[in-house]
Amino acid sequence: MKIAFSIFSLLLLALIEPCLAEEFQFFDKGIDYWGEENPKEAPRKREAVGSSRKKSFDWDKYMDPENDEFFKEGNYTPPAPFMEFYRRPTKENTLKWDAYIKKRNQIHKRALLAAKKYLPQVTSPSVNREFMAKSSGKNLGTEVFKGKWLVFYFDKNCPHCSAMYPTINRLAMSGVNVQAVRLDPGKGIIEGLNIPWQKVKPDEKKKMKIGVTPTLLVIDDANRKVTRIEGNRNIQEIINATQAMM
Repeated sequence: MKIAFSIFSLLLLALIEPCLAEEFQFFDKGIDYWGEENPKEAPRKREAVGSSRKKSFDWDKYMDPENDEFFKEGNYTPPAPFMEFYRRPTKENTLKWDAYIKKRNQIHKRALLAAKKYLPQVTSPSVNREFMAKSSGKNLGTEVFKGKWLVFYFDKNCPHCSAMYPTINRLAMSGVNVQAVRLDPGKGIIEGLNIPWQKVKPDEKKKMKIGVTPTLLVIDDANRKVTRIEGNRNIQEIINATQAMM
């Protein structure tokens, strides 16, 4: 009896020993309980928060005076001396800026004297306008201004305005009817501007909504249309804006 019990004990121990050698598993993880395979899914890429949103406006880029975008008006970027003077208005830069403006005016006057000398028909904006309209007007494309007149609003202390004086002079010399209206309270001659000017009338600035200098109004009385051109613009840009009125 004892021998039989010992043999039974040995057999039972042989069956239990493998289970003790490793952790007992109550559930077989390899079994498909739902009748379908469940392959391990690849981890999904997490989308960046706000990736579908519009990027915020980069105000810092335009708030830094060291960046040319700070001074830019449309497609127009002021001359480098202007930006340097406004960035660092030291005594030296102020004097250099004044000398720069005077030099530009001097060169402009010299060019006008040469035009009067070698082109006798060009004596002043008010002389022989018919001839100028037939000759240089065609070259400039200023025939688009026929039946229209321009009003140039400017401030003597505005560098963008003074930079546009040559354009205004050239339009006037080509037979275009240009009137200049001064916004600042100063008096006297405006160096570089070769057409007569008049003081702005009371409430005219508010009525015409002049918030930027220079501002050029192209007025078509016949069709009762007005085109507003703000900032320093060259002749071709002014012509393009006028053509858009048609």
